[in-house]
Amino acid sequence: MEAVQFAATLTYGLLAYTLGAVAAAIVSVPTAGPGFLWPSYLLLGFSVITLCAALGHLVGRWSRSIFMAPVICALGCFVAIGAIGSPRGLGLFVLSGEPNVVVNTWPLVARISLATALLFAAIVLPDRQKRQRFRWPQTFGARVAASCAGFAVLVAFSSLIFAGPIRVDRAATDSPLCSTSSPRVCIWPEDRKYLPELTAMAERLDAVPQKWLNLPDTFYQSGLRPDPRYIPIDFSFSEGQLWFAAPNFAGVVIQRSITDKCEERSRVSAQKYSDAILQLDLWLEFRLMGSSKLSINSTLSDAQLSEPQRIVQASEGEQASWVDKQLKVIHNLPCQ
Repeated sequence: MEAVQFAATLTYGLLAYTLGAVAAAIVSVPTAGPGFLWPSYLLLGFSVITLCAALGHLVGRWSRSIFMAPVICALGCFVAIGAIGSPRGLGLFVLSGEPNVVVNTWPLVARISLATALLFAAIVLPDRQKRQRFRWPQTFGARVAASCAGFAVLVAFSSLIFAGPIRVDRAATDSPLCSTSSPRVCIWPEDRKYLPELTAMAERLDAVPQKWLNLPDTFYQSGLRPDPRYIPIDFSFSEGQLWFAAPNFAGVVIQRSITDKCEERSRVSAQKYSDAILQLDLWLEFRLMGSSKLSINSTLSDAQLSEPQRIVQASEGEQASWVDKQLKVIHNLPCQ
């Protein structure tokens, strides 16, 4: 009876989750192409739904209140998972699946094991009325089942703690998807739908008529080059927001085009140098995005953004004069 009741509860949650996943897949298939759907993320979601349903069922059997089960299962799980369930915490949810990271097998198994152990406990542990009437499960088999359920939950939770992070870096692919233009843009095949827009960003940079700019032959998405030297400069973006890639595109160009003559700078000199570099960096970001307006939230102040936003709308001659002024500040600054 308990198994049937729990199965009915779990079916509601898994059905809603499955329908959502199917709808998302149907919408994504035309543009995402093959390889975009990773079952590991679905399994993680299934395990969390099972875990929360099992907790709610346990509370419902042990509590006198008819409200405790939905509160624990719904509100309690939601708050707890939101607080400590992120990939940096217990790894119970992932908001977006970047192609340069994958779900780690053993941590995923640990979460599935915990959900399974709680499912088992929710079915076999005696409810409150039976415990008050008999003080302990009546039969030897029931005692063994209850003990095994408790032990399984303890072991599974311990394995979750020590299994490691839920996601790890993905091995670099031997066949990235690259544009044919120059400079090239190389990305993970799963992000193929974004290649045309990323290619357009690189082409806008290449079209800037200023000789001091030194563009790389290829812009790489994060993770395609496993060498740690490239991690800070290779671009990444999340949830289709390509503005997140703009600082990396611009930063690579600035790094290749400007060399700091000073090994050390005074605090005042370093601040002026950083301010001038930031202005050029932002100007390049607006140029490569083809817009003077940010489409993402930024921690930069209006004072930092206003000048690059203004100058990017000016003529090429005015922009060249403004850039020359920034370069003179950078090259003529004393080290101390």
